[in-house]
Order: sequence, then C-alpha cells, then structure tokens
Amino acid sequence: MHSPYFHVAIIITLLMSNSWLNAGWWETVTAVIPNLTGFTLGGFAIIVTFGNDEFKNIIYKTDKTEEHSIIATIGATFVHFVTLQILSILLALYSKSTFFVLPDNRCIIAVMDRMNIDVDKLIVISRSIVWFVSYGVFIYALVTAIAATLAIFRLMYNYQTYINSNEDE
Repeated sequence: MHSPYFHVAIIITLLMSNSWLNAGWWETVTAVIPNLTGFTLGGFAIIVTFGNDEFKNIIYKTDKTEEHSIIATIGATFVHFVTLQILSILLALYSKSTFFVLPDNRCIIAVMDRMNIDVDKLIVISRSIVWFVSYGVFIYALVTAIAATLAIFRLMYNYQTYINSNEDE
C-alpha cells in the first residue's frame, strides 16, 4: 500500500484506539457511511454529466502522455471511494457480530485448557484485530474523501482551462 491516504488512515486509526477498542463504535459507521455513500453517488452522477459536448470529448479522450482519460481517473477514484464505504459498513456489521460472550461449553474450554490457551485472551486479541481492521477501513473511507475532492478540483481546473481557451479564440 503506497497510498499516502492509507498511511494517514492507519495513523488516525491508531490514534483513535479508544474508539474502536470499545463496543458500539460500529453505530458511528452505520450512521455516517450510508449518507456519505448517497452523497458520493449523487456527486458522481453530476460529474459524469458536467460540461458541454466539446468539453466531454476532451475529458473522455486520452493523449499520448496519459494512460487514462481524465474522466476514467475520476471514475476510478470514486469507485475506490464507494467500495471502501460499502466495505466499511460490511466490516462494521461483522464486527458487531463478533461482540459476544463465549458460551460455557465445557468441551471447548477443556480442549483450550489442555492446549494452554486462555480463551478470554484469545477472544480479546482476535476481537481487537478485527475491530482495528474494520475501523481502519472506515477511517480510510473517510480519508479518501480528500482524494475524491481533489479529483473534482482537477476536473474544475480543466474546465476553467477549457473555458479560458475558448474565450481567447
């Protein structure tokens, strides 16, 4: 993972450990992400239809120096953004399902005792790992909002350049 957004998300997740180490953090995810996803999809629909036909021809074409068109790059940014949002909801729901107390099953406890495994520690450690990853994806989804915003900014900059070049003619 070479993305600076990913690295920032890891740092923020670690700094916010008090949030994800306590049960109930998933309520924030399920409250925030659906609204963000709706807003994101609406924004992307507007972006795809933005500009006149001549401008659309410009942003949909690739030139020799670029591998992808402007709109393909913006589309990839938004697909990544939405995918992370959906994944964060799924992981939050999964994390919520991992918040349980192990039933008093003597057979399982006997096997774990024989293997010198502290069941309570195992649950706490495994739950902490799942919650860290899940909350981290949520934070990564929020941080990638910056990438989506910058993609929109690049589109607006290109549009301004297009408008200014047409005024000069």
